Amino acid sequence: MLTQEYTSPEIQNELISLCCKQITSSIIRDVHKSPYFGFIADKATDVSTMEQMAMVLRFFDKEKGVIREEFVGFSEVKRTTGEELADTFLANLTQLGVVLNKMRGQGYDGAANMSGVRRGVQAKKSQIIPGAIYTHCKAHCLNLVITHACRIPLIRNMIDIVQQVALICIPVFRQTY
Repeated sequence: MLTQEYTSPEIQNELISLCCKQITSSIIRDVHKSPYFGFIADKATDVSTMEQMAMVLRFFDKEKGVIREEFVGFSEVKRTTGEELADTFLANLTQLGVVLNKMRGQGYDGAANMSGVRRGVQAKKSQIIPGAIYTHCKAHCLNLVITHACRIPLIRNMIDIVQQVALICIPVFRQTY
């Protein structure tokens, strides 16, 4: 009698895919319980240099009383024009079963193809979903500020010192608690 060990790459990929679908479906159900949600996206390039956009939904979870940001997948993009990206996002969200007219926010970096008021993703989405207000990603803004500030030697040295202190203190702090 043969026993299945579920170790073949095909079976493992199928199990991962099934888990992914189950988790994503659960997230979408939670999003639907909320009156509104926001959409966040950012570009990522994988090891094969394929352009992908990470897609995240932000919503208030009434049962837990917290705001959640949940990753719902990568969207492969062939072209990075605002219109192409917006169409791809909307198609992916629709395929996931997201109710688009409940979108009240959208957040991206400051690149023209994302934030442009005429041809950016936010402009295209605002035409289709007028209530979806664009906000420049605050984490991206902070990253830009730190990058520019690091050109100043005093700030660069201070950040190095903070990192060194953190590397020493964090393990000690974790052991204490």
